Order: sequence, then structure tokens, then C-alpha cells
Amino acid sequence: MLEYEGKYQAWTTYKEKAGSGNSAFKVDTYYHTEWLPEDELILKLDGLNMDAVYENYVRQIVGDALRAISGGELESLKESVERDKKIQQLRKQIDALQAKVRREKQLNQQMELNAAIKQLWKELKDIT
Repeated sequence: MLEYEGKYQAWTTYKEKAGSGNSAFKVDTYYHTEWLPEDELILKLDGLNMDAVYENYVRQIVGDALRAISGGELESLKESVERDKKIQQLRKQIDALQAKVRREKQLNQQMELNAAIKQLWKELKDIT
């Protein structure tokens, strides 16, 4: 938990085992809430074992980006994190291509880039 000027932010990480037989964990991704007043930042410890408590805690902090159900199917936390990473990667690629389109002078090159952007948007729509 971080506090700044009366607002609070909760942070957590998604961790995975570093390897087989190894008890160490590798931090994969950091997640946090928005800055909120203390009374709006509510986190519940819920679950029957530590894995379930951890998963629920991460999902509460992240919010909709790691929803447990995707396309009508129940999704593990690992699958949700991988899907979120793919979404972020696609968005970066789209932003980079859009910047290229704005800089490109030749119409045929702009059209090729726009076709690539359209394909990335389709991919993004399919996984969200």
C-alpha cells in the first residue's frame, strides 16, 4: 500500500515458480490500483487456501483486465495474465504502426500499414 496526500494505491505482483524443483519465484508483472481515497480502496481476503487468496487479491487489484471468465470460459490467473500481456503487446504494435502511418509520405505504404493495423485490431478484438 502506498499513501500520498491522503490517497492510497495498492500494488501487487504476479509471480510464477522459477523452474521445476526450485522453490524460488520469478516476478512477472506488477499491477496496481488507481489512487483512491482510503474508504474506496477495499480489498477482501477470500479463498480456501493461500493460492486462492493470492489469486483473488491480484484480481481485485487489477480489476477487469484479469477477469476470471473470458469468452464464457473460466480462466486461470496465469491465462488471464498471458492474455493481458498479449493485449498490451498488440496495443503497442498498433500505436507504433499508427505513428508510422502519420510519418509516411507514400500512399501505397500508408495503405499497407493501415492493412496491418486493421489485422492487429481484429486480433485484439478476438482476444478481448
